[in-house]
Amino acid sequence: MCLEVYKGAEASRQYENGFFRQFASNLVSLFNDKNINGILVGFPNVRDNKYLKPDCVLITENRIVIIDFKNWEDVEIYLPKENDFETVNWKTSNNRVIEAGSKENPNPFWQLYRQRNWLNDIVHVNEKRD
Repeated sequence: MCLEVYKGAEASRQYENGFFRQFASNLVSLFNDKNINGILVGFPNVRDNKYLKPDCVLITENRIVIIDFKNWEDVEIYLPKENDFETVNWKTSNNRVIEAGSKENPNPFWQLYRQRNWLNDIVHVNEKRD
């Protein structure tokens, strides 16, 4: 089986569609080489939460991973110290803020943290239905 790849809607940013194709191809090769099974879903439509819009979700036997694509070329990104990682702005070498989350908190980790919580809520609600 190895890695099954599915793609939902087209991404709103064209570079994300191309990046997904390349990313999926690389991941399929890796999963085949390592004999790992999984499912990769690009740009899924999540009916239960209109705010949950992951670029990509990887599901393996023991993990669900939300993957977010960023389009930053030829720039160094300086990450905050570990104790500030979730709250402080991430910046480039020329002091530009990496915007990802919301206007109130553009931290990319915060964006994924919120998405993880929304996904957790959906999974737990559906577990209770079964």
